[in-house]
Amino acid sequence: MKLEFKHRTNKEITGLSFITIIVIQALKTLGKENVNDKVCRILSRRITENDKKTCLKEATEATGWVFDTICKICKGEFYLD
Repeated sequence: MKLEFKHRTNKEITGLSFITIIVIQALKTLGKENVNDKVCRILSRRITENDKKTCLKEATEATGWVFDTICKICKGEFYLD
């Protein structure tokens, strides 16, 4: 079997700040099924308030579930265990 890797631009993160790119890529790497309230809480604690504002502004073009999750992270809308 032959695999060929091609570089593709990711329109979802082009032109965004470093922190927004990191958050989007982290969520996509984990996958929707692995992102839970614990993950949201951890990310929320590690991102500054200014970075949260930036993420909310910039992530509007992200995939639906990614943007919804970023909203939860930035607004603290997750359940407490």
